[in-house]
Amino acid sequence: MKKWVKPFVLVIVLTLFLAGCSALEKERSVLVIGDEREWEDSPIAWTNQLENNKTFEIKKEEVDGKKIVYMSRQMADILIDERLLRVKTDKKYKKWRRIDSQRPLLSFAESESVLPEEIRVTTSYSGDLAIGDERFDYADVVIIADVESFEDLDLETRSLALLQFKEERLAQLFTHFEDDIAIEAFKVVN
Repeated sequence: MKKWVKPFVLVIVLTLFLAGCSALEKERSVLVIGDEREWEDSPIAWTNQLENNKTFEIKKEEVDGKKIVYMSRQMADILIDERLLRVKTDKKYKKWRRIDSQRPLLSFAESESVLPEEIRVTTSYSGDLAIGDERFDYADVVIIADVESFEDLDLETRSLALLQFKEERLAQLFTHFEDDIAIEAFKVVN
């Protein structure tokens, strides 16, 4: 029986190592914010190298000099399913498994003190937010709203697209089109 132990342990270790290597796969996804019509007409959208393309609507406003972005809970759930949404707890970002709160408005910022007073009293502060490995720096404050509250907001809208490429290098190529397309924000994520 001992003859099986060493090969079995070796197979398990190699399997875990290889699984770890694929988990460390480089960025193949790009997050793009801007006018959807502009970037959908770009050469990057024509490529047959897109594995997946998810487009969402976000809304934005400025309050007390702070850029506020609203996203629907439905969008947040999709980003959680894609394992891209992270919340800062204990000084590091951790993947968010699900939204626990039933509150209609959850706010996210570097600290609660960043929230404008109007936002602080109408939302439930939930920490800092990251999409991918880094903070979502497109906005000072992100608010996740239930679908009804999100639809009731009469604010400027933008498209946020999550483009997933078949190969890592293609996500990096998107940076070359940044000046040719109406992109407000661009970020390579994993």
